Amino acid sequence: MADRFAFTPIADDYIAVARGSFLRSLKRRRFIVRMVIILLIGAAAGAAIGLLDTGSVRTGDVLFGVCIALIWLAVILAIAFVFIPRRARRLFRQQRALDREFSFAWTDERVVFRSDTSMSDMPWSDYHDWFETKAIFAFGLNEQLFHFAPKRAMSAAAIDDLRRTAQVVRPT
Repeated sequence: MADRFAFTPIADDYIAVARGSFLRSLKRRRFIVRMVIILLIGAAAGAAIGLLDTGSVRTGDVLFGVCIALIWLAVILAIAFVFIPRRARRLFRQQRALDREFSFAWTDERVVFRSDTSMSDMPWSDYHDWFETKAIFAFGLNEQLFHFAPKRAMSAAAIDDLRRTAQVVRPT
């Protein structure tokens, strides 16, 4: 089914995309590999401290290093997540092209994203990936750049149709 709606982006839309992208990045293989490396470094540091302190490596020393690495990583991620709204609002204000009405239309074959100054008419296969949050659908041109469709501007039927279409033509 083809459907269409119009909206004017607001900062909250941009924040929703940034949060969704951040949370999605935590599931990527690249992040998991980096997390494992950080944990291994923590384990090695714990072992080294134990070796320097007692002359032997104990399991508790290694676990202590892993726990410290986990806490450090959690703090860094929490800080990054907390600052997403501030950064997204700043970027939204800088991007003057978003200060106008957009129309978003889709069929089983393509997505058309249009404003008075730009138009993107792309087959679904050109999108890198997509995700949905409570507030938004985001369609990735790459891992950090998205076309987005805020649910606040859509009918319940349009939300269901866009979700169904995206799941069929671009499975996540």
